[in-house]
Amino acid sequence: MGGNKQEDDTSSMDVDTPTPAAPVHKKKKGIVTPSASSETASKYPDMSLAQSIHALVMMASTPGGAEPKLDAEGAKAAGIADDLNSTVMAKVGGSEVENPSLYRQLKSTLQWEGQPNCLSEEELNAMEESHTKKLSELEEKVEDASENAGDMEVLEARFDVARFAAKSLSKEAALEAYDKVLNLPKLSSGKTIDALMESARVASFHGDTKKGSELIDRVSCD
Repeated sequence: MGGNKQEDDTSSMDVDTPTPAAPVHKKKKGIVTPSASSETASKYPDMSLAQSIHALVMMASTPGGAEPKLDAEGAKAAGIADDLNSTVMAKVGGSEVENPSLYRQLKSTLQWEGQPNCLSEEELNAMEESHTKKLSELEEKVEDASENAGDMEVLEARFDVARFAAKSLSKEAALEAYDKVLNLPKLSSGKTIDALMESARVASFHGDTKKGSELIDRVSCD
């Protein structure tokens, strides 16, 4: 759920690694490609946000008082905006992302506590409660589709759960949601690739390069 603490430290986020393009696979019956178009594929997690977070982490003081990896002069040379910190804070806590798990992680790593507009623990708890309700509603749609509709409707409902988790819940919750997509019976090769690539995007956003590589390998072997 949204309250699960992410296991990976934000400073390890491998945000400079772009989301891999879905490969094309040749099989006996022809070429298999992802089924999602650029318009329908998941936009979350937002990899541009991951790059912004990476920049802020590089500029942050490290434990023990060591100098940041990127000083003010280096940040200016790299074209990093002066208001990047407040922009990221607003985006992660705002309606576009609204991810309390990620917010708590950054609140600690980037020392947001006490800064203007920093969300309180009470506000983050309220956000989690809202997400719990939303997740329950999405799961009810999966159940309804399973009982009253067909395989395609169940698949679409499962993807809705996974994409919500990728945007607003923890890495673990998102990957678990995509696993449920991948475990559906009669899943086509194209939809399998969609789910694996979106899972890899989640892993990459959170800096879990090992998991990301495993998922890409599964795409290659599918």
